[in-house]
Amino acid sequence: MSDIVKVLARGIMQGTVGSPATVYTTNGSRTTLIKSLLICNPNFAPTEVVVTISNVYYMRYTLKANETIHVPIADQFLITTADAVRMGASARADYYLCGIEIDSRDNLGPYYNVKRMARTNISSTEGTIVNSSSIKRMIKNFVVCNTSSTSVTLRVNIGIVNILWDYQLKGYETLVIPSMDLILESGDSITAVNSSNSSPIAFHVTGLELV
Repeated sequence: MSDIVKVLARGIMQGTVGSPATVYTTNGSRTTLIKSLLICNPNFAPTEVVVTISNVYYMRYTLKANETIHVPIADQFLITTADAVRMGASARADYYLCGIEIDSRDNLGPYYNVKRMARTNISSTEGTIVNSSSIKRMIKNFVVCNTSSTSVTLRVNIGIVNILWDYQLKGYETLVIPSMDLILESGDSITAVNSSNSSPIAFHVTGLELV
């Protein structure tokens, strides 16, 4: 069955922070929905870890000594073999990645209408994260990663409505909003601006087309 959660990858990170190594790529005939990510620092000292998807930062984080972090309901959608998940660490770090591999040709499957709505970087100039569409959509998962070592101030809008206003992201901090369940009406788009720093902020947005 295509809707069974399975282990996509697990092991010890082989890449470095500056050069993360590929841990998972999609099968050519399937798309993948990442459901869960766990990272463990088994060291007695802090360890910095990096996770990218399609070379866009998903996480850059320093784990405390012996700390484990878990991202449930990650809901990151991988479409092509170019959508590689890469990881790296400054010292040993263990990872566990689970998800669902979906037959992209199955238009009757439960995940056929799941879409990757955004995977992009926004700098200090206002930019569009999610383009407008004639189809009503639901945002399921919203991830923002500060790729800079310095704090940034973020604003995010749907039309004229603010959903984040002057939100402070610390250096290398990632904000994950799972099960967001915000409806985008027909014609709605999502825009963002980093109002305090020219360094890019990375966005990953997954949702459903409500057809």
